[in-house]
Amino acid sequence: MKRFYILILLLLNLYGWSQVKTDSLIKASFAMKNDSNKVNIYVKIARELLYTDALKALNYCDTAEILAKKLKYKRGLSKAYNAKGIYYRNISDFDNGFKYQFEAIKLAEDLKDNKLLGGAFNNLGILFKNQGNYKKSIYYLKLAHLAFGKIGDKSSQATALQNLSNTYRRAKQPDVAIVYSLQSLKIFDDLNDIFGRASAYNSLGAVYMDDKGEYNKALNYFLQAEKNCLKLNDLKVSM
Repeated sequence: MKRFYILILLLLNLYGWSQVKTDSLIKASFAMKNDSNKVNIYVKIARELLYTDALKALNYCDTAEILAKKLKYKRGLSKAYNAKGIYYRNISDFDNGFKYQFEAIKLAEDLKDNKLLGGAFNNLGILFKNQGNYKKSIYYLKLAHLAFGKIGDKSSQATALQNLSNTYRRAKQPDVAIVYSLQSLKIFDDLNDIFGRASAYNSLGAVYMDDKGEYNKALNYFLQAEKNCLKLNDLKVSM
């Protein structure tokens, strides 16, 4: 029960932050010219909506794609394809998910943009995990970690490590999953990333409870996750 309580706290905090941000972005988009900045804001809105209003998110992805093509804005088009890939991944439409992620990767490679490339590799790794192809998932998540490392993006590296942990856990390798979660946790600690830290603690608790049967360790990690979730809530209230 503790695990599900922590998940609810994480999702509520994420939703609360996301709703405020989405409303602000939508309002800002109304006054913008049809330029590259508007493409970027459409993609940001889509990313915020992917887990709360998926069809509306897809609509913003489509709008961003159309405008990016009109402007010949490859970076924005890659971002739009990446977001569309996530949409199709979330509804288990793997064919379209792969189509858009590989399109995003091709554009990112052409641009030699490691930030975009890392994001596309990361999402492709998750897509392969969801499909059950753990070998390819691990391959692309390691590429994501490497791409983010080239630009010193520690937060995204930590996210890639946590996704590696999730894949190894799904592949019935809990000890390896723990190693990657601990690496992710250390980076989130160094960055004082409260949400990332809470997520990593929750993942460690789940591994120890469900896969290892070590309930005392699991409880300790869940309590740490809860503590960080409450910190997030305090931050939100104080804004």
